[in-house]
Amino acid sequence: MTEAINASIPEDLAVIAASPFAPPPDYVLGTAEVNNMRMESMSSSTRTNSDRSKMFRSRLRMRIVDHPEGSRIGRVYHTVFLFVVVCNLVSLMLETLDGPNHGSSDPVYPMLPFAKSYVISDMFFTGIFTVDLMVKCAIAKSQKKFWTSVVTIMDVLAVLPLYILVAKAGGTLKLTNSESPLPSDQYIKLLRLFRIIRVVSMLKVYHNTTSHLVCPTFERATSMESDGLSNSMWLQNKSGMRILYLTAKGSLAPLTITLFFLITFIMLFATILYYAQPCYNVSTCVFTDIFNAGYFAMVTVATVGYGDQVVDLNNVIAVLVTCVMMIFGALFLAMPLAIIGIKYEMLWTKHEADRKSISRAESFRLTGKPPPQVLLIESMRLAPMANVVNMQFVDLCEVTSYLSRDCATFVSFMLIDTLLRAIKAHKDMSKTIKTLVPRELLKPNSIAKLPKLSESSPSRHATFKQSIISRAKRAMSGAAHPDDAAQHTLDATIPFRRRLFLLLERPHSSRQANYLNKFFLVTVVMSMLLFYAETTPELQAYGMHTELCHRALESYCTQSSRSQATDPGCFVHVSPNVSTSMLLDFHCDDSATPDASNVSPCVGVGWNYGSNDTAIVCASSFVDKDKICKLRQCLSGHVPMFDMSTKWIYLELYFGFVFTAEWLLRFYAARHRLAFVRSFGTWIDTLAIMPFYAE
Repeated sequence: MTEAINASIPEDLAVIAASPFAPPPDYVLGTAEVNNMRMESMSSSTRTNSDRSKMFRSRLRMRIVDHPEGSRIGRVYHTVFLFVVVCNLVSLMLETLDGPNHGSSDPVYPMLPFAKSYVISDMFFTGIFTVDLMVKCAIAKSQKKFWTSVVTIMDVLAVLPLYILVAKAGGTLKLTNSESPLPSDQYIKLLRLFRIIRVVSMLKVYHNTTSHLVCPTFERATSMESDGLSNSMWLQNKSGMRILYLTAKGSLAPLTITLFFLITFIMLFATILYYAQPCYNVSTCVFTDIFNAGYFAMVTVATVGYGDQVVDLNNVIAVLVTCVMMIFGALFLAMPLAIIGIKYEMLWTKHEADRKSISRAESFRLTGKPPPQVLLIESMRLAPMANVVNMQFVDLCEVTSYLSRDCATFVSFMLIDTLLRAIKAHKDMSKTIKTLVPRELLKPNSIAKLPKLSESSPSRHATFKQSIISRAKRAMSGAAHPDDAAQHTLDATIPFRRRLFLLLERPHSSRQANYLNKFFLVTVVMSMLLFYAETTPELQAYGMHTELCHRALESYCTQSSRSQATDPGCFVHVSPNVSTSMLLDFHCDDSATPDASNVSPCVGVGWNYGSNDTAIVCASSFVDKDKICKLRQCLSGHVPMFDMSTKWIYLELYFGFVFTAEWLLRFYAARHRLAFVRSFGTWIDTLAIMPFYAE
C-alpha cells in the first residue's frame, strides 16, 4: 500500500509541472530557494543593516511585483489598485459628459460635480499612481531595466499630465466651478488614458495562478486556510484571466495569416468598386478614392453596414461586387472565430484536467488516500484519409453482401446492377488508397526519370495549384529544401545561373536570398500603396489647366459617340459660339498661346472650353453634363496637402524597372525557360508589368 501511494505522487506532480497553469520552479516545496530563505531567516541576527534592507526589498519585490499571487499582501495590493484604476476610469468618463464643469447654463447632466471636483480627484489618483511608481522604483532590482521597461514608461506618462499642467500654470492650479481648457491642455490630459492600460499588467497576478496551490511552505498553507479560500475556488475564479491571455497569445499566429488575406481581399474589392462606380460629381459620388472604397468594403465584409455609403442600385457591377462581399464576409469571419474558439476550448480542457490532478494531489497530501488509478490508452495517429477509406470499405462490404445474396437467388437484372455497384465501390476505394501509397512503391522505375525537385519548394515552372499548396506546406511546417543545407553560403564553384536560381527561387537557401526576396516583397507592397495613393485627392492638384483634368476630358471626348452637334465643347472654337470639326488637343504645354484671332487647338486656350476668355456654357456644350460639368479633376479651389501629380512618373519608372529586372533574371535562371513562360505565375507577373509601359 505504501509503495502504491509513493508511486502515485510523481505522476500528479508531473502533470502539474507540465501544465501552462503550473507553479514556477521556485515555488515547489523543498527547493533550494526555500531552504536558503529559511537558513537566511535563522541567521538574520548576524546581518548588517544593509543586508536587512536588501532582504526587505527582495521580499517586498517578490510579494508585490514578481509573484503577487503567492501572498495575501500582493493580492490585496493589486486588488485595491485595480479598484483605483476603475474609479479613475469612471471619473474620466464623467468628466467628458455635459455637466456643470463645462460652464453650460443648461447642462444635460446638472447633477454631476463641478470642475474643481474633477481637479481634486485627478490630484488624488495622480498621487496614488506616483506613490506606486516610487515604491516600485525603490524595490527594483535593476534601475536601468526598470526605467527602460515599457510598463514603467507608460506609468510615467500616466502621471505626467497633472505635473505638466501645474508647470504651465506657474506652479498653481485654479479650483473653479467651470473651466475652459486650451486645446493643448486637452491633448495633455489624453496621457491619462495610459492608466487604463495598467489593467493589462494586472494579468501578472494571475500569471501563475496555481503556484500557491502546492503550498510550498506551512505559513502559506496556513494563510490560505485562514483566508477561507479553497483551492478549487481560487483556481476557478483567477485562472480565467490566464486562460484568456493564453488564448489571445496562441491565436496571434493563425490570426495574422487571416488578417493578411483579409486586407488583400478588402483592397481587391475596393479597387473593383472604385472603377465600377467612378467619381464624377464630387458632391454626390460615393467613393472619392480607393481608400474610401476600402472603408466601405471593410464595413460590408465585417457585416456591420453603417449605411453612410450605399452603392448605386442601377450599377450592376457595383451591386454584384457588394453581394459577393457580403457572402465573403459571412464565410470569412467564421475562420477567426473558429480559431479563437478552438484554442479556448483546448486550454479550458487542459485547465480542467490540471485542476483535477491538483485536487487529487492535494487530497493525497491531506488524507494520505491514494488517487484512483487511471488507465491510459495510447491512441494511434491515423492518416487524414483513413476515415474516408474506412467508410468506403464499409460500403464495399455492404455491396458485396448484396452481391452474395443475389448470386444465391440468381436474379439476373439485380445481379448485374449489384455487380456494377461493387465494381464502382472497389474502384473508389482503390483510388483513395492509391493517394496514400508512396509514389516509389507504385512506379519505382519512373522515380529516377523525374527531376530532383523538393515538393516543399516548387520552381516557377510548376503549376499554380502545386506552387500554392507546396509553399503553404513549407510555410506551416518550416521544412527546408535539400539544397539549403549545402547552400547557406553560396559556393564559388556553383555556376552563376544556379546561384541566381537559388537567390530568386529558394528564399531559405542563404541570407542573401532571404534579403532579396524580402526586398521584392516590400517593393510589391510599396507599388500597391502607390497605386492607391494616386487616387487620393489630398495628393493631387485639381483645376482646368491640370493634367488630370485634361486626361478626364480626353477620355470623354475621344469616344466614338461624341460629335460636334452633341458635344461642341470637345472641339476647337473659332469664336465664342462657333466650333469646328477638329478635336481639341489635350496634350499641349502650359506655355501654349492662341493666335491673333484668339484661336488655338489646345484645351483651355483661346475660345475653347476651359479658357478664361470663353463664354461656353458647360451644360449646353456636353450631352452628358452630369459627368463633365462637375468633374472633380477640373474644379478649382482644391488645395492638396502635397502635389504629387508630376512626381508619380518617377516612382512608376522605378517600380517598372525593378519588376522588369526581376522578370528577366527569373527567366535567365529558370531551369526550363519554356515552362517558365507558360506558367500561370509568369503571366500574372507579365500583366502586372504591362501598365508601367502602356501608360
